[in-house]
Amino acid sequence: AWKEVHLAQLWRLRGIPTGRVVTQNGDELRIVYPGWQNSDEGPDFQGAVLATAEGTLLKGDVEFHLRALDWYAHGHHRNRLYSGVVLHLVLWDQGEREAPLCGGGAAPVASLAAQLEGLDPEGIPGEEPISAESYLGKLPLSDEETLTALDKAGEARFLARGAHFQRELGLHPPQDVLYRGLMGSLGYSRNEGPFVELAGRLPWETLVGAIRNKPFGAAVIWLQALFLGMAGLLPSQRRRSLHLLPEDLTIALELEDIWSSLCLGEAMKEEQWRLFRVRPGNHPARRLAGMSYLVERNRGDGLMERLLLALHAGGGSSPRWKLEEALVVEDNGYWTRHWDFGRGMRPSALIGRARAREMVVNVVLPFTWAWGMVTEESRCIGAEKVLELYHTYPAPEPNRITREMHRHLFPGEEHPPVATACQQQGLIHLYKTRGARLSITG
Repeated sequence: AWKEVHLAQLWRLRGIPTGRVVTQNGDELRIVYPGWQNSDEGPDFQGAVLATAEGTLLKGDVEFHLRALDWYAHGHHRNRLYSGVVLHLVLWDQGEREAPLCGGGAAPVASLAAQLEGLDPEGIPGEEPISAESYLGKLPLSDEETLTALDKAGEARFLARGAHFQRELGLHPPQDVLYRGLMGSLGYSRNEGPFVELAGRLPWETLVGAIRNKPFGAAVIWLQALFLGMAGLLPSQRRRSLHLLPEDLTIALELEDIWSSLCLGEAMKEEQWRLFRVRPGNHPARRLAGMSYLVERNRGDGLMERLLLALHAGGGSSPRWKLEEALVVEDNGYWTRHWDFGRGMRPSALIGRARAREMVVNVVLPFTWAWGMVTEESRCIGAEKVLELYHTYPAPEPNRITREMHRHLFPGEEHPPVATACQQQGLIHLYKTRGARLSITG
């Protein structure tokens, strides 16, 4: 019997007969790129590219159901996570031509019943095995050869990020470019977009201006009210009531009062954030509390100035330690012991050293490289020296992607030899460019 997973597998393997679908409105759509399969909340596939008969490209998400009316049964028409859907692919259309989207608009419905007639769903191939050869192309490879390839891949990822920051520096003040990059890093992959949007709504100068002449304690509270209020994450902005104890009410009421006294435009919606299965320490409310401390303690010369000074530190591991220390946030206040309003946790740093190291590798170093490429200021240590530091910087803690890549590239090795941030970023680069092989030569 057909299941949604069968439709998704056909889509992933580009196994839809003819490679085209016809919507219930009679429009033909060619599958250019199926997108990537989503393992989190939201549409089944994200980032798909479809082409109309006229050659217009449609970019967005794809959702699968056996029956078109499941769109309503699952509440997708009320869920902002599905507002980017460009195709609702079903087995049976049930008379539905379009799937309404939250916030307006509609996605076309396409039925596959006729195209899949006579096809046995149990015969659809499962996940394709992934091997080291699919990434590196030349086997067998020694560990040394693999690490050489990873160095190349890691540098390619670094230069791509640096080029992004170069473009941003041509459009925005450098302090804002750095700040937005760090905000995106605090959001991880799940909430990177909302964090960057929030940074755009609250530029660095707006934040610094809001706390001018305020003492430390008051400044931090005002910044938290700004961040959480504009993010739509204060208790009064939530869809569901939060269970708040007296300690929670004290901080919540103070933040609500400050936010209500400001006129900063429309806030974001809670639905824009992915809060499902987020680790407590990574909850957006808690990370924004951490950013409030970074802004407060760098409101004078700016965070960019402090990080550039850290890079000038001489000798040994001092620059690395100072870079991370500039981003670590430890406190003994409310958010050290809570991951959301009314949600307690074991006390821990708001931004620990492990997260700070990720921020240095993914944002600070490529940003500084870009800054060195576009300026001759004495504060910059030069793009070549930044790239050299990146090649020797210790690897951050492994994540799901790097663990998976370790298994494929170093099978059977309990402690893979990947030691630098560059090599670890190389693992991520290969994973994300899975279609292209990387040679260790040329």
